Amino acid sequence: MTAASLHDEGIALWRAGRLDDALDRLGRAVDLAPETARYRTGFGLALAGLGQNAAAAQAWRTALTLDPSESHALVNLANAGRALDAAHARRLYRRALAIRAADPAALGNLGGLEEREGRSASALRLYRQALGLDPQIAELWSNLGAARHWQGRLAPARLALDRAVALAPAFAEARWNRALTRLLAGDWPGGLRDHEGRWRRPGVVVPDFRLPRWQGEPLAGRRILLWGEQGYGDAIQFARLAAVVRARGAKVTLACRPRLKRLFGSLAGVDRVVGFGEALPKADLEAPLMSLPLLLELTPPAMATAPYLAAAPEDIRRWQALLPSGRPRIGIVWAGNPAHQQDRLRSLPSDALAPLWKLDRVSFVSLQHEGQLDDLPAWRPPDAVDLADAAAEIACLDLVIAADTAVAHLAGALGKAVWILLAHVPDWRWGTDGETTPWYASARLFRQRSPGDWDEVIRRVAAALEERFPPHAGSR
Repeated sequence: MTAASLHDEGIALWRAGRLDDALDRLGRAVDLAPETARYRTGFGLALAGLGQNAAAAQAWRTALTLDPSESHALVNLANAGRALDAAHARRLYRRALAIRAADPAALGNLGGLEEREGRSASALRLYRQALGLDPQIAELWSNLGAARHWQGRLAPARLALDRAVALAPAFAEARWNRALTRLLAGDWPGGLRDHEGRWRRPGVVVPDFRLPRWQGEPLAGRRILLWGEQGYGDAIQFARLAAVVRARGAKVTLACRPRLKRLFGSLAGVDRVVGFGEALPKADLEAPLMSLPLLLELTPPAMATAPYLAAAPEDIRRWQALLPSGRPRIGIVWAGNPAHQQDRLRSLPSDALAPLWKLDRVSFVSLQHEGQLDDLPAWRPPDAVDLADAAAEIACLDLVIAADTAVAHLAGALGKAVWILLAHVPDWRWGTDGETTPWYASARLFRQRSPGDWDEVIRRVAAALEERFPPHAGSR
């Protein structure tokens, strides 16, 4: 094969998420034509997808040394560094556009930066400008669809994402974005099918348990390893389905993060819980928790369940002695992991909570462990040692108020009353309207009525607290 054909095949494999194969082809292209800048640029893409970020950056810098007009290398360097230094990334995009004003990749990625910084109108303008130059780039249609999604324009988002998938059926990021849009819009079967494309996204590592993946075949008499993926909240939400799998006749082992192990010991329908890194018992099959709704052909109403997690009595007794007494206790968490892709949408600034502190007949208990904590009038307990310990703390509260975090899922799974604060366009699992959710019968959803307006949400929460805990409410 020629260097050019190896490069083109490698890029196609990269788009399909076959990163090891892509690295092989693109590396061979570089070996055959080491002085060709664009081959170095493609090689860097495969390296970055495999998490070899330093080597990827070096490949792109070498490309620019070979050809200072290699604008794609500039764009890739900007993409790699924009999470750490958005201003520098912006300068690199501008340099790329100075070299090639009609560069759809530079325009599209600059649009992505604008979107991440909350300038959605500018992002949409740049995406459209880029697509006007080349309407055959699937990445641009995917980015446009994602931008429309986070504006709440789900029908136009779906059209753009359908176009992206039609142009590049193996493009994992487009299927991932379409999954989020379909699920939020209530297209559960189609969304779940697209959601399986998450395993082909660049940078996603699939654990190798050396077991065949369960495909939905009969399970009677089989041993299956179920395992948690993504965040703590995802694992808590979908751990309920272990009991459904066991009811089909399987012996179930659940593998999870170590901080979840003791908590998941309270699950019905699990024969054994192991932490990641521990020796695994023998099994015939494996399946990730978030693939179970598709494999079991379940919709959210069919997954509604009574509380399915419980705290240990001895842990509850310890927390009862630690927590303040005399008034109703309200746990509160307002922000999640800042590394979350949509954290700027889901997390509240702590000063937005000020109206709540006026209710002085309750005791607020901070369940927040990141951010500015010292100046808030909420009692700070010692950190929970694991999620089972956190469950015992929550069991001792009268109410939990939570941003869309693992705490919200934990409270709901325990059956504790929880008020969940949601962005105008929330995560896919919460749907687009309503105050209730089939996931947790004890949850009440407080949705933003306009983008970014947490003040109005907190005013409603404050009024609801006044109603729930009137002046004559009994003390503990």
